[in-house]
Amino acid sequence: MTVDKKHQHCCFEKDVTTERLGYSASSDDSVSAKSAANAAQSDDSENAASRSPFKCIFPRKINTDLIQYLPISSYKGVIELIENDDQLDAALPEILREKILGFDTETRPNFSRDKHYLVSILQLGGKSKVWIIRLEPLKHRIPDIYEILENPAIKKVGVAVNGDISALKERWLFSPAGFRDISKSTKEIGVINTGMRNLAALILGERISKAAQLTNWASDSLTEKQLEYAATDAWISRRLFLAIKNSVENTNIIIEPERETSGKFNLKVFVSDMIKSLAKKIISGSGNERQKKNSAGVKPQNGRRQKNSAAEPQKKKSARKKPANRQAKKTPDSDS
Repeated sequence: MTVDKKHQHCCFEKDVTTERLGYSASSDDSVSAKSAANAAQSDDSENAASRSPFKCIFPRKINTDLIQYLPISSYKGVIELIENDDQLDAALPEILREKILGFDTETRPNFSRDKHYLVSILQLGGKSKVWIIRLEPLKHRIPDIYEILENPAIKKVGVAVNGDISALKERWLFSPAGFRDISKSTKEIGVINTGMRNLAALILGERISKAAQLTNWASDSLTEKQLEYAATDAWISRRLFLAIKNSVENTNIIIEPERETSGKFNLKVFVSDMIKSLAKKIISGSGNERQKKNSAGVKPQNGRRQKNSAAEPQKKKSARKKPANRQAKKTPDSDS
């Protein structure tokens, strides 16, 4: 059982290993890969213990130019906007009952160095609902909201969560617990692409829009597109986590870690080496050009051609002989 190499960098055809995992774009808690794994086991004459290990159960990399051709996906379920005390009091018990929450935040974009904005929106995606919490009108309730983020029993899953946690700490210092970074999990199974858009294309086979990313999230009234965008990010985060979790934990596939390379690529070192190499070529090229000019003779500014240094001794030699010849000519005249 081997990985089909022609699918390694393709985002349109399912990888043979992904097919065997029974993975689909709509996978959630209700989707289990166990039956698919058992089917794959019966298809193969070899049992799971004797299978060749895989470096990656998904294609290692996606061609980002091809993402635009994937079907676009957005959250169409229940979105609950929370921006006052009554709404928060009603939502908190429901949120605290969730075991896995898709997690993300949104901040008003900053187009000036002199300005800095606090995080505006906290998105939490549950099993059947997404909560969008506006933090500014509920800043007096931040400790109650952050109780969710400090609860180790609730997994908060997202992409590059450290940046979101740092932004949330600017509003109120807290002790984060139960966070899972999806991009770290995908790196562990050998996936090269990171970022929510790339991972959604690679693992779910779907394209998500980022059109509303740079809108004003601090606005008192969020638009329908903003709500849909914010909910989609939390929803996709949860789905990505569950898809990877099901594939890794509920199958008999052995994941082989990536081999250690001799050294990681360093852009600064690469550029420095290229500059040094070009400098050597330029210096050696100018030296060769100088030698050619010296051997052929160089025209001075007045336009007359100078002879090379090799001709100098002959010139001096002939200059010494000329006075001797003149002296020889004068001698007969003096005798007469």
